[in-house]
Amino acid sequence: QGSPAEVPASRGIIKNINFLAASMREKGVLVCWITNANIPTSGGSDWDAFFENFVAEDVRAKTINSLSQGSPDTQVWHELDVGPADIHLYKSRYSALIPGSSGLERLLRSRCINNILIAGT
Repeated sequence: QGSPAEVPASRGIIKNINFLAASMREKGVLVCWITNANIPTSGGSDWDAFFENFVAEDVRAKTINSLSQGSPDTQVWHELDVGPADIHLYKSRYSALIPGSSGLERLLRSRCINNILIAGT
C-alpha cells in the first residue's frame, strides 16, 4: 500500500485468490507466488528502457527502488494466505514465463509439471 507501482483494485481479488490457492493445495497442486523484483544496475534498473519511457520522471527513482530486490514492495501481500509448502519466486518482467525473467520454467520442468493456472494481477 502506498507503493508507486501499487494497483489498489487488486486487493478486491484477495478472497478469490486465497480460495483458489487453498483449493489447489487440497488437491496436492503446487502453489507458487510470483512477485516482481528488478535488478539494480549502475543506470538504475535492469529494465531502464521501461522506466525511462513509461514511468514519470518525478517518481522514477522511487519506483525503481520500490521494485528492487529486497524491497518490502516485492513481497507477497500480507493478506494472501501463503502455505508452508508454497514457493515464492521473483520475476523481472511482466511475465514470469519470459526466458530469463524468473526460475519458474526450470521449477516446472524439474517437477514434470506441464499444466499451470495463472491468476492475479
